[in-house]
Amino acid sequence: MIQRAIHLVRCLLVDRTGQTLLMAAAILGLAGWCIDEPLPPENDQAFWYEKLSWRGNADAVILGDSRLHRGLSPKVMAAELPGTRVLNFGFSSVEYSPEYLDAAERIFDQRSRQKIALLGVTPHSLRDRRESTNQFFRSSETFTPFTHQKARWLGWVERRWPALSRQVIEALVRGRNRASFKTRQHPDGWVESGDSQINPAPLLAVYRRIQQQHPVDDRIIHVLLSRVREWTSQGIHVYGFRPPTCPEMEETESDFSEAAFVEAFENAGGVWLTPSTPGLRTFDGSHLDAESAMLLSTRVAHTIQVSQRLIAERPTDDSKPQ
Repeated sequence: MIQRAIHLVRCLLVDRTGQTLLMAAAILGLAGWCIDEPLPPENDQAFWYEKLSWRGNADAVILGDSRLHRGLSPKVMAAELPGTRVLNFGFSSVEYSPEYLDAAERIFDQRSRQKIALLGVTPHSLRDRRESTNQFFRSSETFTPFTHQKARWLGWVERRWPALSRQVIEALVRGRNRASFKTRQHPDGWVESGDSQINPAPLLAVYRRIQQQHPVDDRIIHVLLSRVREWTSQGIHVYGFRPPTCPEMEETESDFSEAAFVEAFENAGGVWLTPSTPGLRTFDGSHLDAESAMLLSTRVAHTIQVSQRLIAERPTDDSKPQ
């Protein structure tokens, strides 16, 4: 078999037609190598598998659903928190289940001097929705080292060859360049949204149906608050905040009592953040666009930095005047 393959290659190298085909293949391969067109997040399984493979390599871990994995850039946050390794462990439609919290806990570097858990709390992260839209459960059920590597290589090919074919057709046949960027998955877990604007009305209708079918679950709240107590007792700094969205979307989430949750969260040892929200925009009525996500990342990181400074300056029992 090997000898036949060697013989075929030799024939191609000698024959002019073969040389032309090999040259065309080389040019095509080089062009494909230079292209890297992002896949839609729901199709890029390697991106989610990569998150599931993280072990002991972060000081700060971001948790939450799609408003978090689209809304916070670890790279931008790290610029405001020098020396802090930040990863975004957000998943689409995820709920704060024990399995998800366990997976997030494995990402912390146990040698880290200051661990930070940043929880983005949306009403939808407190609903029991173990269904196909829950990206964490969908990925964790099929995750193995083999499926991880397979998805990585298949994704590499899919990002290049179909993209190359489309760009050639657009450039040669239709005479225009194709704008392909819609979303971009970053190695630190952030999903950067493109510039496209989507009519929010259909998404609002979907969220209303979700609220009717899956109300906020007290059991999930109990699981989350119990983990906040556990993490704070271990010296992990736990911060929480409600990711901003448009007013119309907030109206559809009326079954969530934020004030009551914040009180319980702080009683469990967490610190609730209220980052500034002016100037932030959604691209679909729920998720922030890329510019707003970077702005929010800076604001959240700055709020954490201020909170840490206040905690450090707080007098201890031994330092209080007698």
